[in-house]
Amino acid sequence: RHYAPCAPCSPARASLHTGLYQMNHRVVWNGAGLDARFDNLALAARRAGYLPTLFGYTDTAPDPRHVAPRDPARTTFEGVLPGFHLRQGLDEAERPWISWLRGRGHAVPDPALLAAHRLAHHLQAAGVEIGKPPSSGEREVGNEWARHESAPLVEIIGSLHRTSDNLEAEAVFRMIGVMAGTDPAEAIHSHWAGRGLDLGNTRIVDGSGLSRADYISAQSLARLQHVAGAGPQGKVYRESLNPAYGGALRWKGGAMSAVRGWCGFVRTEEGGQRAFAMIFNHYPDGAAVGRARDRLVAAMRATDEKMTGTNE
Repeated sequence: RHYAPCAPCSPARASLHTGLYQMNHRVVWNGAGLDARFDNLALAARRAGYLPTLFGYTDTAPDPRHVAPRDPARTTFEGVLPGFHLRQGLDEAERPWISWLRGRGHAVPDPALLAAHRLAHHLQAAGVEIGKPPSSGEREVGNEWARHESAPLVEIIGSLHRTSDNLEAEAVFRMIGVMAGTDPAEAIHSHWAGRGLDLGNTRIVDGSGLSRADYISAQSLARLQHVAGAGPQGKVYRESLNPAYGGALRWKGGAMSAVRGWCGFVRTEEGGQRAFAMIFNHYPDGAAVGRARDRLVAAMRATDEKMTGTNE
């Protein structure tokens, strides 16, 4: 019995090619680029003196940092894994190859034709008259039956804050890079720099913070909350955060092994508002972290005056 490490096909193939779990290779959808820093089976074969030759497809999108913004390779997930020599590709435009096989008398699976026959069978069983025999030939232009549009970004962010869906966060992170035509981390640094916020030594390698290679100080995170909350979409952002303490607190938390953090906004008892962030590392007692967090929240709510050690 065999199990795929993840789904759909490009993420699963990335795991097979690199030997990494999806949480490490970060290919979260068909079209998400495979980070060029990862080794793979084709490159390993070349180092051993072989010429790994591809007959088929690997469904590998390139690392967007290594291709030009308008490179056609950015528009498809059907690229070739680095290291492979392509002998015969079998991407979705494989109809000439299939036709050649059929012309030589080979039996070729045709999922589209099978689906057409089954659909025709069910329609006829329901009393629907079929005008033509089932076919999987060239598609005819017809009427649009349905369309799915992505939810607005504000709804996606609200969902992320409620569910902490790391794959969705990674997808948003990578889409930022696609829309900006550059590395997503560079696009994020550039955006906040344009808003007057220098993130300093902050390092962003993914969209969910699961990697221990991600670095941000509590001070930078608190300042980020302040600038975001005071911006043109500040009210929308604040309301997207999770409420606590009877609505006096709006925050988002996160955790890894021996790491916990929270950031957001707190309304003081005097009616003011302050942005905050707190990060706890390498602690032996999780309950003690929770008590320390609650004491800090209580202290922030108690006064509008500046607190020792921060201007946020």
